Amino acid sequence: MQDQTEEALGPLLDRIDITSVAVAKRIFNGVMEEKFADGNTNWGRIMTIFTFGGLLTKKLQEHGVQLTAEEKEQISYFITEYIINNKAEWIDANGGWVIGHPKYKESKRIAIFLSMPDEVQTAEIIKDIFKQGKECFIPRYKPQSNHMDMLKLSSAEDISSLALTSWNILQPSDDDSTREEALDSDRYLVNSENETPDLILLGPITWSTRIAEESVLGICVDEKGGLDLIFMPGLGFDKKGNRLGRGKGYYDTYLERCMKHPHGKPYTIALAFKEQICESVPVTENDVPIDEILYEDC
Repeated sequence: MQDQTEEALGPLLDRIDITSVAVAKRIFNGVMEEKFADGNTNWGRIMTIFTFGGLLTKKLQEHGVQLTAEEKEQISYFITEYIINNKAEWIDANGGWVIGHPKYKESKRIAIFLSMPDEVQTAEIIKDIFKQGKECFIPRYKPQSNHMDMLKLSSAEDISSLALTSWNILQPSDDDSTREEALDSDRYLVNSENETPDLILLGPITWSTRIAEESVLGICVDEKGGLDLIFMPGLGFDKKGNRLGRGKGYYDTYLERCMKHPHGKPYTIALAFKEQICESVPVTENDVPIDEILYEDC
């Protein structure tokens, strides 16, 4: 996106002497007014707002302006001010920042929590996951333990068939064995001698079974499974990526399992309210930091 913006608008900026943050702000507002003059807004254009702001910063430095931390904050402020005043309503009406997030857009297999009343609501995100043809997995917590599985939903409407636990959480029942668990893989025997390899479905596999088959049996196994992205809840967060959960360790334990899976650890995004962001939260050596926190005013 940055490269495309620079290719489109770079020549224009090369002809302008950008000597200060005030000049950069005038250019930014002028370009935004022209870009959205047709009344059309989409996520590609929303992301261009940020990439153009980054391009202006780059051009300022190329013109010899030594930006202080305060001046960089001023650039961030006028970009945020434009979005709040002009695009916040459209963003809220189109699923919030999650739907336009690059990691969300590129992910195919996504795990997400079914929100409680005091959490960021996820119903619209789940609907969009299915709308975009992605695969959706939700937690099933095992009481009196730290074990959690991520089980596949067949549709957004599938949620209405789930059982309500004593914690007042909807999840697949304990005797529901028909759903795919995200870390279960399908094994495919690959005949690599052919120009187009033959794929023979062998059935479920665990990461340890895969190692045994490849090393002992000498076969080549291609696997399907794992997760690309996990949306995580929590009680509190800090900007170092630390998360305060509800004390059971479900997500930390599950991420440890993900790390042992051939697909590897998925990208993790916490969904939070601004009031949940703290200076620091208590952590232990078993806590796995999250990659990113999405919250209002972030």
